[in-house]
Amino acid sequence: AILQNACCCCTLRLGSLIIGILYVVLHIIDLGVVAGIVLGRGAYGTDIAAIVVDAFAIFFGLLLIVGVLMTIMALLRTWVVLAIVLTIVELIILIVFTAMVLAGVWTA
Repeated sequence: AILQNACCCCTLRLGSLIIGILYVVLHIIDLGVVAGIVLGRGAYGTDIAAIVVDAFAIFFGLLLIVGVLMTIMALLRTWVVLAIVLTIVELIILIVFTAMVLAGVWTA
């Protein structure tokens, strides 16, 4: 592994725990924002996809936190793979949303 002893200025364990907590908190905030937008104007497919992605991301973040606290390496490796996949899915959603805006399908 590349990082075995340290993560910036703290231990790898503490750094991973902080990343897991921030990951969950930021996705909860994003879930609230998207849900508020959906309630205000109705839902497009990208909104539903964003809500599903946020729900999965919260679950995956909890996997990271549990993996760190219980020292379960399989959960930590699983989180890394799933975080990469989720990032790719979020990028696809962003591209579709941008295409919708440029095509005039979605307006503010």
